[in-house]
Amino acid sequence: MRFWQISALVLLGAGALSANGIVGCSLEGTSLNLNQCYNPNTFFQNPLTVDWGTAFGSADINPGVNPHDINNLGPWTTSIAGVTVGVNVGGDFSSGTGASPKLSRLDNEVYTWDPTQNSWVIPQFTDPNLQTYGGHFGAPGPAEQAGDGDHLLDMYNGSGSFVINFSQGVTNAGLLVSVLGSQTNTNFDATIRAYDQNHNLLATYVINTQGVGGECAGLYNFAVNPQPCNDAPFIGVRSPLNTQQIYSIVITATTAGAMDSLLLDSLEFQEFPTGAPEPAVLFLSGTGLVIFGLLRRRRRAS
Repeated sequence: MRFWQISALVLLGAGALSANGIVGCSLEGTSLNLNQCYNPNTFFQNPLTVDWGTAFGSADINPGVNPHDINNLGPWTTSIAGVTVGVNVGGDFSSGTGASPKLSRLDNEVYTWDPTQNSWVIPQFTDPNLQTYGGHFGAPGPAEQAGDGDHLLDMYNGSGSFVINFSQGVTNAGLLVSVLGSQTNTNFDATIRAYDQNHNLLATYVINTQGVGGECAGLYNFAVNPQPCNDAPFIGVRSPLNTQQIYSIVITATTAGAMDSLLLDSLEFQEFPTGAPEPAVLFLSGTGLVIFGLLRRRRRAS
């Protein structure tokens, strides 16, 4: 039975390479061909999207401006289309300074375009409390127009897993990920696990990446327009069977085998379809068909 679940998932995940920088992926411990790695362009059909900036406010850590700042332990919660989404830090959090686990909002940018000065500026010049990081996600540049970078979630002052919970079952979930660091274009591995309502493990998907972690060198180019990398890899997870529902996902990342601090871009997920048959109903229906077939065979034999 397990073999058929894995086979079905592999077929569902088949497609083009999901993002630049993915050099390997595996499902339930089984390595996949690169063209079978999950692709954000084919992974979803009409998903719901949680933009962390819209959900949790700006990346300004001034408590008077943004209630979701680094002084807030979490969990952070938001709602979309009637689904409550909660984000928290996993129990595997560690910090070299002994700090408590906290969540933080970041904007993926180093320079932003200021139309009043007609030049690229460091955004902290106008907002000293703004939290930014020049990572591998979408960012301002090279077009000379105002705007901020992708709205990211950060694990402040340490490293560990992100735990995302859903108030009702979903069929699949995924997002772009990368890791923090002062190095440019680092390698990392990331794992996403899906759990049901009783915290039973449903599926595990792993990506191996090259050159898409840490800082994006092009964003630090002040002499000319900053050049975004925009190559953060995609990681996602599906229900193994269409009768199983995902209620939580856990995302971790490692660099050279050690736990690293994750950055998460906007979350996408699909709700479990209403009116879907319960597992017990499917089981009884299937059993009835088997018995019916045996009875027909017995009648023919007699």
